[in-house]
Amino acid sequence: MADSGKKRRIPVCSAIFDGKEREYLNECIDTGWVSSSGPFVKRFEELFAQKTSTKFAVTSSSGTSALHLALLSQGVRQGDEVIIPSLTMIATGNAVLYTGATPVIVDVDPTTGNIDPAAIEERITDRTRAVIVVHLYGLPCAMRRINEICALYGVPVIEDAAEAIGTTYAGRPAGSLGTTGCFSFFANKVITSGEGGMLVTDFADVAEKARSFKDQYFVPERRFYHPQVGFNYRMSNLQAAVGLAQLERVETLAVARSRVANIYGELFRWEEEVELPLDNFEGGRNSHWMYALRLRDGRGGRRDRLAEFLRSNGIDTRGFFYPMHRQPAFSRFQARCPVSDDLAQRGLLLPTGPTITPDDQVYVAEKVREFLT
Repeated sequence: MADSGKKRRIPVCSAIFDGKEREYLNECIDTGWVSSSGPFVKRFEELFAQKTSTKFAVTSSSGTSALHLALLSQGVRQGDEVIIPSLTMIATGNAVLYTGATPVIVDVDPTTGNIDPAAIEERITDRTRAVIVVHLYGLPCAMRRINEICALYGVPVIEDAAEAIGTTYAGRPAGSLGTTGCFSFFANKVITSGEGGMLVTDFADVAEKARSFKDQYFVPERRFYHPQVGFNYRMSNLQAAVGLAQLERVETLAVARSRVANIYGELFRWEEEVELPLDNFEGGRNSHWMYALRLRDGRGGRRDRLAEFLRSNGIDTRGFFYPMHRQPAFSRFQARCPVSDDLAQRGLLLPTGPTITPDDQVYVAEKVREFLT
């Protein structure tokens, strides 16, 4: 067993760079190709499309900008509505606001924490221009039912797959399950480029529009002529070099998260006061971007007290996302989402990632159990 008296510092997540990151970065510097026109951008896009079983991949400056590009490329504009789950990172909603559209915030399923298909069906209207689904913490959404609903109304499905590199559903990778998929390469993701994002799609017109919007809407036939308002959402060659090196061993990095999840599952299997995340859902695989534990009883700020107790013992954690309908920036968009409120109050993300050791996990479990008992 771990020495619980030993002072430790266990981060909630940390990246590992043991591939060709330095080699590729040196190549960028040696050749002078450091901005967005360098060759690593194209190589990163091509391999990412291959890994996600999609036809087109478009790099961007962040996962948030990828979501914005996806909405713009689907023609979302002021006066439209976009359905989003309440239990998600605020970037999902912010991207909708960037277009001038109205976010329609709906509740999530109590078992998965993902957007509830019944809630989509209840709120979808002729003003709905898109539905954004979020594979929360790596668990896939109920894509079969969601796609059926959206197909009936002719509404595109945008996957916020920022936390879902390595997630699969019905034998297909996350990002390939809707009209468009969006990924993040922030430092705590399965693969990272420091900052950065990616849009993937099987539709050539969507990819072409995304490329134009991300690059100030330049057009090749006339230099410095811009038919529409564009954005500077480009990824640099330096970032793409790091991302490519990480992507080349994405399977190894994804397996590391699964290993962490399996060990936590064994450590907490008989702990009656916690609920464990699903490993599988409708034949889909949870990539466990973060190990999402839930207390059965979160009343009276118990989850926050647990987080503080763990912090005092050198263990970093994160609470579940603050629900979108409770965010001050979204207060004008009225919604009632009791399941999101409940999960946000009870959920805690434990240290996850390729650098945590089994011994560290034993220590984390000991401290969780010490608090609960």
